[in-house]
Amino acid sequence: MVNQFDMMGVPVVNMAYAIGRSRDKLRRPAVPLPPRHRHPKTVMVRNPGQMAAAQRLVGGPPVVLKLIRAHRASG
Repeated sequence: MVNQFDMMGVPVVNMAYAIGRSRDKLRRPAVPLPPRHRHPKTVMVRNPGQMAAAQRLVGGPPVVLKLIRAHRASG
């Protein structure tokens, strides 16, 4: 949809390729950044209950915690 808007000349904030890169959880840390920027540590977990342990495992913030799949809240 974003590509279509762009081709029609509609201003878009985020290009389709950027959205695609950000959605790929495994590839994202491999995308190069300008030299003055650094990637934060990135940890992937299977469920929200593992997030605190994963954060401790890498030495605490700053860290990006990602769920392998979307998690639905119960209730």
